[in-house]
Amino acid sequence: MPFEDLVQDPSAIQTFVLGVIAAGAAWLVSRLTLPREERRLARLGLLLLLLYVVCRVVILALPETHALAKTLRLSALFFLLASIGRSAFLILVHGLVARRLGYRVPRILEDITQAGVFIGVALIALREAGVEPTSLLATSALLTAVIGLSLQETLGNLFAGLAIQGERPFELNDWIQFDEQSRRVGRVVEINWRATKLETSDRVILTVPNGVLARAPIMNFSRPTALVRRSVYVDAPFDAPPGEVLALLEECAARVDGVLEYPPPNALVQEFTERGVRYWLRYHIDQYERREDIAGEVYRNCWYALNRAGYELPAVRRRVQIERRERSNGSKDLARRVEVLEQVDLLAPLSSGGRQRLAELSRIERFGRGELIVRQGDEGTDWFIVVSGEVSVEVERRAVTHTVASLGRAEFFGEMGLMTGELRAATVRAATECELLVVKRPAFQAVLGEEPEVLAQISEVLVARRAALGAQELTESSTRSRDTAPVLLARIRRFFAAQQ
Repeated sequence: MPFEDLVQDPSAIQTFVLGVIAAGAAWLVSRLTLPREERRLARLGLLLLLLYVVCRVVILALPETHALAKTLRLSALFFLLASIGRSAFLILVHGLVARRLGYRVPRILEDITQAGVFIGVALIALREAGVEPTSLLATSALLTAVIGLSLQETLGNLFAGLAIQGERPFELNDWIQFDEQSRRVGRVVEINWRATKLETSDRVILTVPNGVLARAPIMNFSRPTALVRRSVYVDAPFDAPPGEVLALLEECAARVDGVLEYPPPNALVQEFTERGVRYWLRYHIDQYERREDIAGEVYRNCWYALNRAGYELPAVRRRVQIERRERSNGSKDLARRVEVLEQVDLLAPLSSGGRQRLAELSRIERFGRGELIVRQGDEGTDWFIVVSGEVSVEVERRAVTHTVASLGRAEFFGEMGLMTGELRAATVRAATECELLVVKRPAFQAVLGEEPEVLAQISEVLVARRAALGAQELTESSTRSRDTAPVLLARIRRFFAAQQ
């Protein structure tokens, strides 16, 4: 229709204006309804509206009988209805359902619904053009069969995706495993009409067709709760008492950050093997993405704990090699213990024989980086001397933990718990992998029993040390840090007498 004819036809102008107003209003409402981060989705509706205007303007420049005019009128109608349909879809799905009702429609349902809207618009446009859609379907039965066969797998994935969304065995950000291979575990990052994408622990995107997921047994580690039980297996020697090993393993798991306090870790004897007794340690976590790190920390703590307890992890070795190794290491470790004790100023009053005797009755224990050695407020009877590595001293005041010191070789802690039974005044952790010489109270009492006269001198050295460390709050009892040597000596003697 030429422009001059359009001007003389008020109904055509009215139809054009009403169409622009309706589509423009729908687009404006959709944009205002969407959250700020999703307003980009409204661009398609605006683009379809602009295409409608362009088609109508081009029609004005063409004669009424032009062959292209009919196609443009059909296109204009499609663009107008599609723009309104797109905006209405955004208002209902993203604005009302997601934003107002708080329910996020799965992406696959969004895509199918939007496709249905466009298909419906296309059918309406064809009907207005005088084309009956049912006649097209009837005359293209063979073509439909060919397309259906070629898209059989694609359609299968589509309907499988719909079934997954209907049953909802998993959601976005859930950790799932879809077969027996433990490596095929990942976090769900996307569910579309064809496949589901998982991000593995190796930060690799794994694309799994929905048809495969529909046929596979799915293990969901995030639902109904994030609570998951994990297991590690530890072998210990046959001569290790099971009760002691079980308690040791449970304590090792409980000390790891990420292992839940309830349900508590639990260990049991699983089987006897040619290497030794196999123990099954179970614990619970609620951060499945950290499962490997937590398991590594549990294994590490178990190694150090078994080593400190004097149990070597069993392996296939010849007995003669083990005996030679033990004799060689025994003499070497004794020399190291004596060397460290000679550098401790608190033991200077002891004779060389006394230090030798104390070294024989003590042992070196290893601790892993970050492992807890003593806890503030706990009872303790062991005295620790740093052989290698470093430890950090932490004091908690008003629910805030402060690191107050770092101790290195030949420095020590826990002496007041050993001599007077005072509670631990600080928490000590291994700042690096370290070795500590552990002096037990019975060993120290035995040595002092052979040289009782040195106890007074040790008390004087201890008082001087506590006075030097008092300003740094490194002593184990701030309330008694001003004890004189005679007072402290009397306290030590009373405590040792009570232990007899």
